[in-house]
Amino acid sequence: MSPIFENRFQEFRNEELIELTLGCLDAIEKLGSYSKKKELKEFHRLVGYEFVKNFSNNPSIYLISSAISNYLLYSPNNEKIKIEGLIYPTCVRSDAIRELGLNYAIDPCIIGFGNKIEFLTAYRSKVEKLKDGYFQTEVFQCKKINIYSGEIVW
Repeated sequence: MSPIFENRFQEFRNEELIELTLGCLDAIEKLGSYSKKKELKEFHRLVGYEFVKNFSNNPSIYLISSAISNYLLYSPNNEKIKIEGLIYPTCVRSDAIRELGLNYAIDPCIIGFGNKIEFLTAYRSKVEKLKDGYFQTEVFQCKKINIYSGEIVW
């Protein structure tokens, strides 16, 4: 699994992912004579902002992060090192919630009987903004999972 970079300048952030991010930035610095370190770090920063956007019911807000995830998972450039999944922090800007968990984007081809991940069930939370902040108000368990396609039915 490969972490998506946490932005260290966000007010609410996952400190463990910050360490991974700083390690990635350090790896960029160690690229020797690579002439585009500044541009690579800027790209890193922009990707970080896309993956820590506020929670929204509007699916178009995640257009860029979805495109990046799909590219990383399915790019023909990944023939030598296949990326099978991505992990990135929860996107709600509340310290109490952002440290609760992570989001996963997993290639459905590795899920199922006899594969690397056997997907037994999935849960989805309903989070609402109330007077004092964001709170999980309900938890839904999926109705079924197709172990061959990875499709989750809610």
